[in-house]
Amino acid sequence: MENIEFNFSQGIQIEAWGPFGQGDIDIAGNPVLQLLAQKYQKTVSQIVLRWIVQRGLITIPRCKPNHFAENLEVMQFSLTDEDMRTIYGLNQNHRSDSRNNPEDFPW
Repeated sequence: MENIEFNFSQGIQIEAWGPFGQGDIDIAGNPVLQLLAQKYQKTVSQIVLRWIVQRGLITIPRCKPNHFAENLEVMQFSLTDEDMRTIYGLNQNHRSDSRNNPEDFPW
């Protein structure tokens, strides 16, 4: 969180890369996210994308053509502050991309 706030203070935009965990985490099966999806009558994916957008982050989720309209619908609702905090509370400090140290990979 500190990095995000610092970057914003410097006018640096952040991209939430791999918002669905790259298959490492069962986001769709998360019971908390499922309850929120029911509450808002949205999909779990829409809840996750809305949480990212509402935080002021950029995300470019890859998707199939039939998901484009669904992804755009995240701009038509907002999560409550309480629900935003609930999703924050799901943090597991899990990094989906192991390529975080360029010295470890011979590019």
